[in-house]
Amino acid sequence: MLLNSADIALLVMETAAPLVTSVDALTSVRALDAVMSSLRILAAIDEASKIVDAEDAGATSPLPSFLPQVHATWPFFVSAVTSGHDVACRQAYEHISHTAKLSGGDFLRDRMRNDLWPHMRKALHPDAGLRTQVAVLQFIRSVAADERSRDAFRSIAMSIADAVSDLLSRDVSLARVGEADIAMQALESLSSLDGDGVYLLLCLLGRAKLPQPPVVRCDLGRPLFAALQA
Repeated sequence: MLLNSADIALLVMETAAPLVTSVDALTSVRALDAVMSSLRILAAIDEASKIVDAEDAGATSPLPSFLPQVHATWPFFVSAVTSGHDVACRQAYEHISHTAKLSGGDFLRDRMRNDLWPHMRKALHPDAGLRTQVAVLQFIRSVAADERSRDAFRSIAMSIADAVSDLLSRDVSLARVGEADIAMQALESLSSLDGDGVYLLLCLLGRAKLPQPPVVRCDLGRPLFAALQA
């Protein structure tokens, strides 16, 4: 049963993946959905096969491994982000978030930094489209808030935080449509990766306060050491 399901999932994936780059936005979105559904099935099968193999120490599973399929489909997700189709781009970010949670963020760390971050940075520019901005902010919040996936941002956490804080400080449209909270949540979620750096950014945005230094009373008529001991 597992093998049959895996074969079907692989067939669907192999058929749908090339359609992600379709010039038709609807075709691209449906292909993305099919690829993601196949990845979910393969992830579930991978977990089930590990249980079966653990119960039978002599078993060698012929089932396809999940992580190589993530590697194979990654370029199609990135191509959807860069396709120019707003809907497909937003859908791709949502699916990449799910993929990071299924595969673990460490597996995607280099891919996130090298392949995806340059496009995320463009989307977070104040001049970029609002819907894509919000999709990227939701993507950041989702991945960084999840213990299993957050390592995907480990090497670029403060670069992302800087871009989000810059957007918050300069872009009024986010506040106008009530989406500034998402940006703040995205920024705060990154604190799990660099708490001190994010805290300083929140202070600069006026969303947190630096602790005040203690007040030291000094009687100028007395030696400083004696004043400190008072």
